[in-house]
Amino acid sequence: MQLFSQSSTEHKIFGVTLPKLPDIVLRLIRFALVGGIATMIYAVLTYWLIQNQMNTVAASVLGYAVAIPFSFIGQKYFTFNAEGRVPVEFTKFLLTQGIGMFCAAVIMGMVTKFSPESPLIGIAAVVVAIPLMNFFIMTLWIFPQRNRRK
Repeated sequence: MQLFSQSSTEHKIFGVTLPKLPDIVLRLIRFALVGGIATMIYAVLTYWLIQNQMNTVAASVLGYAVAIPFSFIGQKYFTFNAEGRVPVEFTKFLLTQGIGMFCAAVIMGMVTKFSPESPLIGIAAVVVAIPLMNFFIMTLWIFPQRNRRK
């Protein structure tokens, strides 16, 4: 099964035919698919670690770190179809993820300080804020238009 294909008149994602859409919309759909899976990796692992008595901030950082390799591969090859050099792109990606991880830890720490009984609120805040930031950074800096396959 081909995951993504396009012709001059239609696009297919996981076999679902989409109408001709602007490239940015298709990129957002692909970004959401990859990011959704990476987010589930983060959320499930973080929740499991917290339930097994790990500190909430440490669990958030570990959950975030485990999702990074999957996210890079998916975003580079599926979302952005980038052909730039992997070492350069991965370095930028890691820097961006480091900033995201720091932001995730700060968000989780702030939320659980005020609401320690519900780490799910912190997880929810992270899964909304960080992807928005990452999409813009990836689009403009990590996988810019000049490094994409036609």
